[in-house]
Amino acid sequence: MSFGQKFGLDSAQWPALWVDILGIVGWLNSQSAKCFPTLQVGQPLAGSDFWSKDNKIALRSYLEMLEDGDFASHKVKLNAIAGQTLDFQVHACSSSLEDREGYLIQVMPAEPDPAKTDSTKTSSSLSLIQQDDSLSKAISGSDESMNREQNAVALKQKLDCALQLTRAVTLDFNNALTSILGHTSLVLSKMKTDDPWRKSLLEVEKSAARAAEIASDLASFSRQEKEVKASDKGVNLNDLIRETVDMFQTTRTDGILWEVELEDNVFETRFDTAKMQRAIVNLLDNAVEAVQATGKKSGKIKVKTENHDLELAVWEGSTAIKPGSYVSLEILDEGGGISMDVMNRVFEPFFTTKPKQNHRGLGLAWVYGVVTNCGGSVAFNNKGLGLSAKIFLPAQKTMMSSVSHKTEDLQGDQLILVVDDDSLLLNMGEVVLSEYGYQIMTAVNGEEALKKLKEVNFKVDLVITDMVMPKMTGRELIERLRKEAPHLPILCTSGYHRPSTAKEETMYLRKPFTSQELVRKVKQIFTDKGLN
Repeated sequence: MSFGQKFGLDSAQWPALWVDILGIVGWLNSQSAKCFPTLQVGQPLAGSDFWSKDNKIALRSYLEMLEDGDFASHKVKLNAIAGQTLDFQVHACSSSLEDREGYLIQVMPAEPDPAKTDSTKTSSSLSLIQQDDSLSKAISGSDESMNREQNAVALKQKLDCALQLTRAVTLDFNNALTSILGHTSLVLSKMKTDDPWRKSLLEVEKSAARAAEIASDLASFSRQEKEVKASDKGVNLNDLIRETVDMFQTTRTDGILWEVELEDNVFETRFDTAKMQRAIVNLLDNAVEAVQATGKKSGKIKVKTENHDLELAVWEGSTAIKPGSYVSLEILDEGGGISMDVMNRVFEPFFTTKPKQNHRGLGLAWVYGVVTNCGGSVAFNNKGLGLSAKIFLPAQKTMMSSVSHKTEDLQGDQLILVVDDDSLLLNMGEVVLSEYGYQIMTAVNGEEALKKLKEVNFKVDLVITDMVMPKMTGRELIERLRKEAPHLPILCTSGYHRPSTAKEETMYLRKPFTSQELVRKVKQIFTDKGLN
């Protein structure tokens, strides 16, 4: 497959070319040859009459910006056919060609400047290059659907490059972390508990575990294969939506008016419910923050599911949805929407407009990875007073009835201590388990957990603890509890730990997990211990 075929650009109706890091042209499509006849494969870009001297930045400086990773869209002047200097919008991204590192450059029609009073020069210049009908459409930008396709292809190319880079980085990152965690845990197992270096080594293990969580998020974003944990049976998306929204309505009601509109007979879908619930939580989190950021006393968030049976491709914002059967989930907030510059970058790993210390910029990258790994699509679009986030999941045209949960089978009244430094997860555990009748105590770290346990003389029925926490890790807490309360059941939750025995598997819950998985695991522990 040729470079152009790989990204569908050989027959694109707009100019596209690839240059290496030295500025040598390695590939160009037919429209580039027609619009910029001075370009030649194998020749330096600087040697052609392509980059106008009227630009504020020199071509060499532009290539250096690309080398520094600045792939923002730029409005520049280029020398087209008939010796005319025209305004264009240039989109570039990192890409490789036959093991050569370089940049894919796509040339789009520039948007008219509303402040510019004299547009006759641009119009007359564009008329000079109407020698080819398809080229005329690409340059003039008069065909709205074509412009939308161009923007979609450019965005997909950008994300494909991000996926390629992320896959390579994550592979090496995970290998290094596996070695670090393996050797660290081995040394810790050989160390005496009073060793003066033990605390520092535990900090190394904690930091590596944090990095492992980031690597896991990146892997979910970049993974190409279909989800291996996708449900073998059809899933009712409505049930997952009800469960997740109920949790939000209980814990985050300040200023939020919720409206839930679900398809009566929703189509059957297949996905990993734990990962999809986390994706939905990320979208709801964004919607809540957007509404609250407006400063208004109240704002609405609408959650809607809908069946679709598409005979033809349709557009949702800048995303093309192929023909087929789908179930869509739309989360529409009144948070004021986002600018187009941000819209084009929302799925990029580590891109965030939120405070860096609280956000890694992986939330929407996670959503994109989980949904696309299921064969679905994600679309963002400004609507009304805010933003519409819409997920399309491939579906079978089999009507799913809502599950009638036998909540009495999962009920309990035991006292449980939940320990986690993540307030979102701590609140979720407290709300969910309380809903099923359990008595709940909470602690934000191991030290606080020990203090509360001593206050009740360790008379609790179960401790649920995260493994990665500040001040005292989950591993340290478990070691202390095994000495002071050896018969106390402990359920570990973690995004990276792997149980090695069947007993450990029973007492372990891997993140991310759904509320149903949490309740069932707790019920299983009490049943096995004969505490029902």
